Amino acid sequence: MKYLYLLIALLILAACGPKNLFDGSYEGTVEGMDITVVVDAESLSLTTPGETPINCIIDDYTENPTTAGCTGGWNASIEIKGKSLIIIPEDQDPGVFKRIE
Repeated sequence: MKYLYLLIALLILAACGPKNLFDGSYEGTVEGMDITVVVDAESLSLTTPGETPINCIIDDYTENPTTAGCTGGWNASIEIKGKSLIIIPEDQDPGVFKRIE
């Protein structure tokens, strides 16, 4: 009987899986530029009107904070605080983006 309970617990954990803390769409302004950030699974994309999107891969989307490697060879720390996504590129000021509901 104890194995039945263990099996049920494992099935529930497997069905739920790890939660992506970052999933969603965000908007913000950095240095006068309006930026949209979309996070889906381990992919993060920053889009500015008229510019080529910057695509990133999140190292561990179940940890907060975590890091991401992006096109152009730069890395960033990313963190969720409340309804805000904070992106801190190496040696640059942080960008704060509000979740789009």
